[in-house]
Amino acid sequence: MSLKVEDTEDPSRFRLMLEIPYTRLISFILEHLKKKSVLIATFWLGCILFLVIAITVRANIAGYFPLSEIILHSATGLIALPLISIPVHEFLHIIPFYLSGARNIRIGMDLSQLIFYVTAHRYVAGMIQFIIVALTPFLLISSVILTLIF
Repeated sequence: MSLKVEDTEDPSRFRLMLEIPYTRLISFILEHLKKKSVLIATFWLGCILFLVIAITVRANIAGYFPLSEIILHSATGLIALPLISIPVHEFLHIIPFYLSGARNIRIGMDLSQLIFYVTAHRYVAGMIQFIIVALTPFLLISSVILTLIF
C-alpha cells in the first residue's frame, strides 16, 4: 500500500526532518557541497578529473586543428549541448514518476536560481522510487554519450 501525503502528516507515524522551499534550493545544495564527506569528495574528485581530461585533450589537439574550430567545438560541448539536454533530462525524470503511479506531474523552472525541476504534486515517493527518479537521466544520458564517444 502506497502512502498518501495525509499519512505523512500524522506525527504519531512520521517526523518532519527537513522542509526546503524552492526559493532556498540552490543555497541548500551549495551548503551541502561544502561539507566534508566521502560522497562530496568523490563528486569533486570526479569534476577535477574530467576537467583535467578536457584540458589535456584540448592541449593535445591544438596542433591538429585551427583554433577557431577548437573554440567552436568547445562552445558546442560546454554551452549548446548542456542547454539542449535540459528538457531531455527533465523528461527522463517524468518517465519513472509516471511508471510508479504519479499522475499530477509538474515541470517548472526558477531562472533567478537557474534551476529546472520536475515534481509529482502530492505524491509520496519511497526511497527506491526516489533513487530511480533521480538516477534515470544520469544513467541514460551518460550511456548515450559514452556510446556516441566509442
